[in-house]
Amino acid sequence: MDEQQKNQNSSPNEIEPPPNRLLYVPPPEAVITKLAEGRRLLYVASALSVIAFILASLTALAFYFGRASAERQLEEAKSKMVSLERQLRSNMEELSRLRDNLDAAAGMTLRYMEKADGLSQQIERVRRRQSASLREMEEELAEKADAAEMNRLRSESISRLDTISTDVTNVKSEIGDARKELEVTRRELIDVRDMTFREIARNKEELEALKQRGTLEYFEFDINKKAGFQRVGDIMVAVKKTDHKKKQFDILVSVDDNVLEKKSRTILESIQFLVGKRRLRYELVVFDVKKNQITGYLSIPRGRRLASEGAPSR
Repeated sequence: MDEQQKNQNSSPNEIEPPPNRLLYVPPPEAVITKLAEGRRLLYVASALSVIAFILASLTALAFYFGRASAERQLEEAKSKMVSLERQLRSNMEELSRLRDNLDAAAGMTLRYMEKADGLSQQIERVRRRQSASLREMEEELAEKADAAEMNRLRSESISRLDTISTDVTNVKSEIGDARKELEVTRRELIDVRDMTFREIARNKEELEALKQRGTLEYFEFDINKKAGFQRVGDIMVAVKKTDHKKKQFDILVSVDDNVLEKKSRTILESIQFLVGKRRLRYELVVFDVKKNQITGYLSIPRGRRLASEGAPSR
């Protein structure tokens, strides 16, 4: 009875050690279970270690690339600020030259008007002298009936008339020259004003918007240093050197049988020069600089006749 009660109180999973043995050895199933649990814990710990390492690596990479991107953006911002400062200085200098030209033109216009008034008064005096001379000759002819005297007076009259006609022609020629000089000066001032306040396209989309306005003619270009001189509109352009990190470049411009060198220019900078006998103002703008390559456009007055006849030899 006691033995049965003892057996009922004991757990069915518990295995009593044999009474005659000194060391208890668990069954193989229990050992395998313990080993499996240990392996699972080891796998979990290893997986957590790998995940922690990956997260740390990703964090380090994100910090590195974020810092590199920030440095590139800072460098680009500095380059744009330098370009804007140079553009501002260029505009201020152009405005100063425009103001000086306007003051000079105003003085020239005043002088031309004074000169024209003087020439008009001179013409009026010549006309009055001519009328007085004709009246005098008529009176003399009326008083002298001698044929020889009449011929002499007629010859003098013709000579005086020729002299007066020559003076009037010279005065008219001087007035015409003054008007031409004034017109040239006015056209140059208008050209300078238009170039000073002209908008600059920063990319191809803005360039297309400027083309739609139709106020100027635009010629796009994409020139590589190895290509040498390339035709852009009616001029030739060649790349001499580029610095894509600083967004700077050196170029050569061939126009009117001359080669102009433009050094250390930056993107979005207005490069202006005069072309042809009429001294029309051209504008060249670069809005992208890569290694040994530049991209931009040339703007010229609408209806301009071609100026360049051929490419220079390299």
